[in-house]
Amino acid sequence: MLKRLNEALPGLLLGIIVYGMILQLVGVWFVDDKLHYSSGLWIGIGCAIFMAIHMAVAIEDAVSIGSENGAKRKVITASLIRYIIVVIVFFAMMYFKLGMLIPAFLGIMGLKFSAYLQPFVSKGLRKKTDQNGGMSETDEDHLMNEN
Repeated sequence: MLKRLNEALPGLLLGIIVYGMILQLVGVWFVDDKLHYSSGLWIGIGCAIFMAIHMAVAIEDAVSIGSENGAKRKVITASLIRYIIVVIVFFAMMYFKLGMLIPAFLGIMGLKFSAYLQPFVSKGLRKKTDQNGGMSETDEDHLMNEN
């Protein structure tokens, strides 16, 4: 389902989760309050996942809108909604003492980390598919040139 929404979304979400697991394994050794570190980190990772999915939905909706101004308005509104939700989550974490804010922020940065690594991961997955019987890019180009 996620791949139908956006081709890169499953890889992006996988990257966010792997980033979270790495921060969990490494970071938990350096803090005294391991529970609040972990809960803050995974709240941030959850926000990053929400933001990635919401961004993909907003882009899909904006592309389907007929006018350029409507599409711009949709993207800006969706961005503001995402940021407001993150701020609300951070304030709720502070108020209810649900976790550490710095690990939560680092968890949200998982979206950036995963987005920057996405081209490399996608290229690696494409090579693996090609080795397992998929058509290579040169084969596809060759077929397209023949038609």
